[in-house]
Amino acid sequence: MVIPASGQIRSGQVRSGQVTQRERPAAWKNLVPGGQFKDFILPTHVHFAVIDCRKHNDQPADTHNSKLIILPMRKARLLDRLSPEPITSTTGEIQVKIRAKDGFDPHRDLDLDSLRFGASDEVNYGRGSKLLRAEKAGKHLVLVFGGSDCGFTAENFAGKLLGKHASGELLFGSSDLPGADGKVPLLSAMSPKFEFTGDGLEAYVEVTNFGELMSDKSVIKMLIGDELLAEETVRSLNPFENSMVRLVCQQELSAGSAVDVTVLLQSGNLPTESFKKKVVVPRK
Repeated sequence: MVIPASGQIRSGQVRSGQVTQRERPAAWKNLVPGGQFKDFILPTHVHFAVIDCRKHNDQPADTHNSKLIILPMRKARLLDRLSPEPITSTTGEIQVKIRAKDGFDPHRDLDLDSLRFGASDEVNYGRGSKLLRAEKAGKHLVLVFGGSDCGFTAENFAGKLLGKHASGELLFGSSDLPGADGKVPLLSAMSPKFEFTGDGLEAYVEVTNFGELMSDKSVIKMLIGDELLAEETVRSLNPFENSMVRLVCQQELSAGSAVDVTVLLQSGNLPTESFKKKVVVPRK
């Protein structure tokens, strides 16, 4: 569906909720992500703002125009995890209830042989636990999977169900895992910026906590190849707080040179963030 963002509708712009052929050419240059419409907790539509020129070139009463595009999304199915104990490689069975909903009857609308449950990285590639059996729970359905092939690690806080409807259409859903907390610190580092000072070559890296919990102290390292260039401690950060970290380089780098720098950000039991980027050393 396409809805004009302005108050005027040009002739031929919208017809029966579809973009007409006149509007199909690649004239809409800028696409801005918007929000989502939800049914219960599940997103049903996503909307974007589009414009046919650079935003600052759009002036009042000119020939440019903008639109709000609304796209339907395939809805996930609602799942309830029934197994109360943490899931490990020794877990015998996992029970997950898939809820009935208007237009969806799990007793009739599932391709049971196609269902897989487990860590997202497992089921996305055809792995995960296979269905052992299904048990009726009123209008809902309890799916029982084996626990040994789920592939869950300490990083997982949700289990994913993936398969097909009886019609052949995609089916998916997710449930929380026992003992897992989805609220964690989430540290991210920006690319380093070098500067020559009286102490020699220094680097400055901005670190931000995008998580919902305060982070512990962490360590940031920069490497050239396998050799350590600099290392420094990052203080604890509140949710959505950032900090500029100063690192004194232990190696001399040629002024004006371009170097491949690997940045490692290590914080407690969280996965190490790592990225590599070519950075230009400033001239003295």
